[in-house]
Amino acid sequence: MKLNPRYKYVAIIGYLVFLVAGILYVHSVISSGKVQVSTQSTPKKVPKVRFIDVSLQIENGPTYRIKLTNFDTVLDLLDEARQHNGFRYELVEYTDGTQIDSINGISSTAARKWRVFVGEKDVTSNMGDVVLENDKTYTIRSVAQQ
Repeated sequence: MKLNPRYKYVAIIGYLVFLVAGILYVHSVISSGKVQVSTQSTPKKVPKVRFIDVSLQIENGPTYRIKLTNFDTVLDLLDEARQHNGFRYELVEYTDGTQIDSINGISSTAARKWRVFVGEKDVTSNMGDVVLENDKTYTIRSVAQQ
């Protein structure tokens, strides 16, 4: 089946019009006004790493005095006490936080749970996020479950 020569010329003319329109469009986009890009960099202040002294006090038990850095967390404090001071603990991590299963061989019960406090603030659920502060005492107490 042969195409009508008239359709052939219309197709060629349409192709050429499309090609010229595409070239003109690309040229207009490229030659449009320049966009100024400026970058402002604010220098980030990186805190200095300092050694701090903290205490880990166990309810009705010993108090451990430990030297760590100002970037360490409560979980790091527990690990350091475990490695160098004979402190023993077991954790259970859930998606919504952390629970302490046992301290120095004493397990928590359904009625009482082990909790970590900074002053009167309970930080057990997010121990891995709470950064240590110099000369603070972190207390582990058995608290009645509500």
